Amino acid sequence: MKRICCATLTGLVLAVLLASALIAQAQDATPIKPTPDVFGWGKIKWGMSIQEARGVVAEFASQPVEPPGPNFVLVDRIMLKDVPIGDITCRIAIQAKRNSETVTAVTIHAIAHAIEQRSEAFDTLKKLLIEKYGQPKSEDRRREARNTLAVSLWSFPSTSIALRRLEGPYGIGYVVVEFSSVNKKSLDAM
Repeated sequence: MKRICCATLTGLVLAVLLASALIAQAQDATPIKPTPDVFGWGKIKWGMSIQEARGVVAEFASQPVEPPGPNFVLVDRIMLKDVPIGDITCRIAIQAKRNSETVTAVTIHAIAHAIEQRSEAFDTLKKLLIEKYGQPKSEDRRREARNTLAVSLWSFPSTSIALRRLEGPYGIGYVVVEFSSVNKKSLDAM
């Protein structure tokens, strides 16, 4: 009878120690908080007027030099040239819908002329976006005709973020990050 009591007591002590260790480990673990909603890019917020946005980025702003194509939905309204993001030099377009004075998108173009530079720019931008917004909601890499396209997407109630890299024939390609406001009325209709 004494042996059973000691074995039971030893088992009980081990169970308590194990439970204590698990509780301590659970308390040490930092809970992963979901990224809250995103309302624009940096200090540029969706719904700002182009004039307000120009005031925020005044020292870096210039007028777009290329006219928009006739079928473009978004029009570059303010350009920021040679903006460093990490060790990447970028050109940034603050955009509005055609015939609108309200900011609805920001597109960041990595200035990377060689394939290796674009690969590095894509990886660096993706790492920075993950640090700020968490893992992408979806990722895709596919070949279309003679092009290779890699896309990572982040989705929030007010903003969609798309990181894209295209490599085409003859060394032609690009890397862009597109921050776009989400049209909630359209989503409600779905």
